[in-house]
Amino acid sequence: PDLSQFWREKYARDASRAWDKLYKRSATVPYKDRHYLDAVFPGAFAQPSGVVLEVGCGCGSAVVPLLEAHRGWRGVAVDFAPSAVALATRRVGDLELTVARCDVVNDALPVADGAVDVVLCLFVLSGIAPEFLAGVVDKLARALKPGGRLLLRDYGRFDEAQLRLKKGTRLGEHHYVKADGTCCFYFEV
Repeated sequence: PDLSQFWREKYARDASRAWDKLYKRSATVPYKDRHYLDAVFPGAFAQPSGVVLEVGCGCGSAVVPLLEAHRGWRGVAVDFAPSAVALATRRVGDLELTVARCDVVNDALPVADGAVDVVLCLFVLSGIAPEFLAGVVDKLARALKPGGRLLLRDYGRFDEAQLRLKKGTRLGEHHYVKADGTCCFYFEV
């Protein structure tokens, strides 16, 4: 690692604050809506009704268009950045969507074990320190109904975003801090 244990612990401890600052800087939705989820995850939302849990919902750019396209579905969206939760909450409208603040590393999920059909994690696991990943994935898997789906999309090793990172930002093997203070792990695929 390029950075000392002190800095690695500080960035892990301050992760929520860094993401909160990122969302506060944006008066509007900082990410484009993801209308491509049915194409990327074919059949995941084919049932006429169900429950989706989005972890790391940010401003709602995935769960909101998803529920607009699948009106029979209900959603629970969580993020640990208060400003992201506020942005997502403003977008709920008439959707069957509950938005809550939740740190998936340290908090219990706001759904019962075995309660959801789909868990959606888009560019979320990369933001979690590697030592906490197994516990988080286990927690998400417990939330699924039998036969449910855990849908993941994230950064892979040697992604262009990783290659652009400057020297002195490495927290560990393929784990970096970005200029805005958010951290990112690049997975082996």
